[in-house]
Amino acid sequence: MRQGEVLSILFEDCLTNKATVWGKLAKSGRSRTVPLTARAQGIIARRFKAAGGDSEARRKAVFDGLNRWSVAHYWDRLSSTMKLQDDRDFVPHILRHEFCSRLADRGLNAAVIKELAGHSSLVVTQRYIRVGAQALVDAIASLEKSEAPQNAAWQAERGEHSELNA
Repeated sequence: MRQGEVLSILFEDCLTNKATVWGKLAKSGRSRTVPLTARAQGIIARRFKAAGGDSEARRKAVFDGLNRWSVAHYWDRLSSTMKLQDDRDFVPHILRHEFCSRLADRGLNAAVIKELAGHSSLVVTQRYIRVGAQALVDAIASLEKSEAPQNAAWQAERGEHSELNA
């Protein structure tokens, strides 16, 4: 989810295992619902309880008191502590790129990643996905696995025996 979407979420929008971003608050202008991890659900449940856990609390923002300026302040403190204050790429938005890349690294379909990220097209999603070195190794390994039986059959047809050619 985008920073603005997260900051605008109300408890009543995410009391299940999903969070709904309503059209007027979404960048695309379209409402969407995204599943939440167990960790995110736990954080929301604790915050809901701390907010009173009643019907009045349901209408409160999950991250009440935070806004884009306070997020920027805390991010600046984090980047200074990590000695990354001069790294122009170390910004909160990089977490969206990391999210998409991690999903891609786990083999998820780009169309699924697009929906989870709320992107308008697969072209946008492709800009967010960084292909890691291990993904390239795994891709070649998958070819080796799928070609091994074919290679053996092909060699048998030609009368070749891999143990004789070794």
